[in-house]
Amino acid sequence: MKKNVYAVILIAVILGSLLQLGLLAKGLSPLVEITRVLANEQDFPTSSEPLKVVGYTPSRITIDKIGLDLPITSVPLEHGTWKVNSDVANYAEGTSLVNEKDGNVGIFAHDKEKGFTKIKHLTNGDAIVVSGDGFVATYSVSKLTIAKPIEVDVYYATSKPQLTLVTCDGLFSEKRFVLTADLVSVNKL
Repeated sequence: MKKNVYAVILIAVILGSLLQLGLLAKGLSPLVEITRVLANEQDFPTSSEPLKVVGYTPSRITIDKIGLDLPITSVPLEHGTWKVNSDVANYAEGTSLVNEKDGNVGIFAHDKEKGFTKIKHLTNGDAIVVSGDGFVATYSVSKLTIAKPIEVDVYYATSKPQLTLVTCDGLFSEKRFVLTADLVSVNKL
């Protein structure tokens, strides 16, 4: 009898997880269609005008406070999940591109030295720099939380531009450490 109850609970958890991932994929897939700025030098405003960055794919993340400097690999959403590549940060395709208007840039990495282990030492106000396509964006840490692996809403788009970093947490990596940071500025390199 107990085995049947455990089997039913396990099936319910798996189906719930698949449903949430399916909704995430369906809700974020239009964001992949965002057009990126591919302009000549003359198309950029003068230094007194604000940049109007439509969006760019992140290619490097740097956090001076913890000595983190990693390339970012773009990872497509396949069958409701993203592959986690080792020794790099991973950009969750389908989450927002880096931009000044809105959205949520999703980046994740293993809980290793050549990953995101050290992000657990960050505090509110610490700076995170994400560069790519000739631009550099600076974010400020605003929230640190622990989530369950099935809580994929941490990557949902937001009305203000933000960055979400995720890595494993817990004794058996059964939890997710989630860091949220708000956009401070985007500048041309």
